[in-house]
Amino acid sequence: MGETTLIAAQRELQEETNLTGCQWYPFPFLTTDAIIYDSQKTGIEGKEEDKKKIQFHYVISQCFAQAEDGLPKVIPNDDARDAQWFTLPQMVTMQEERIISEFVVQVIQRAEELSLKGLLL
Repeated sequence: MGETTLIAAQRELQEETNLTGCQWYPFPFLTTDAIIYDSQKTGIEGKEEDKKKIQFHYVISQCFAQAEDGLPKVIPNDDARDAQWFTLPQMVTMQEERIISEFVVQVIQRAEELSLKGLLL
């Protein structure tokens, strides 16, 4: 409570990967929604997705950081036990294999495009 999105992102990145010393874009650069529907029907008329009961609705803020000294070995911690570094091509393959969502790849692609145009740092 009371922690800004950027400070929370910095803290989480360090806690979950041991990465410090990054150059951060000062604001979240993109947000997305993740809406999880319950299988129970609500009886609402309309589109199929509107007829299901919403179980969770997350608004996710994406932040951008560039590692200044390369990427350290990931030292996973608590809720990120499987944390690893992936390249964009690896992530595209993971999306094709339905290991990660297409939205994850889209966020990374957008960050890369904006970064290459000098718009994120």
